[in-house]
Amino acid sequence: MIRTVLAVAIAVGLLAVAAPALADAREGATRTELDRIATHIERTGADLAFGSTAVADPDLTPRSVFRVTLPSGFARAPIEEATIGCRADVAPKDAARQDTETKGCELLLASRMAEAGVETQPIPGVTLAPKSSPIELSVDGTILRLTHRRRDGRDVVELREISPTKQNDTAEEMR
Repeated sequence: MIRTVLAVAIAVGLLAVAAPALADAREGATRTELDRIATHIERTGADLAFGSTAVADPDLTPRSVFRVTLPSGFARAPIEEATIGCRADVAPKDAARQDTETKGCELLLASRMAEAGVETQPIPGVTLAPKSSPIELSVDGTILRLTHRRRDGRDVVELREISPTKQNDTAEEMR
């Protein structure tokens, strides 16, 4: 009986010591996955821009469609919110920097884990499609489309969410 009580007390003590390290590891793994998502979008946009020619006609624009899934499970920290959007929309405290650093939309992946502040990862080389609101990511997966277009005399790579129920967008929706 004494051995059992002593074994349980030691196990509880070891668990109490290891719990902060486990929480840090979960947060670190989640941050790494979120950074991987931002890098994937950036690289896919760069590949699209490098390997294609931008055109103004929405029916002929080169595009890439892929699914982004937020990390979840026991080995990952819970994510309360993850959004892709312009700095002014997803990180309002840093919005003043946008006017001085860039013209237009500086795209960011902003996320907030439980009991933590908002963290951002930049997605350079990609912009949000016109008339698009910030894109909410989910653990169930979010379908994104990158298009390489000619807009206002410049080549741009635009990001847009595709609704799961409406994957065949019309040319009017792409404008």
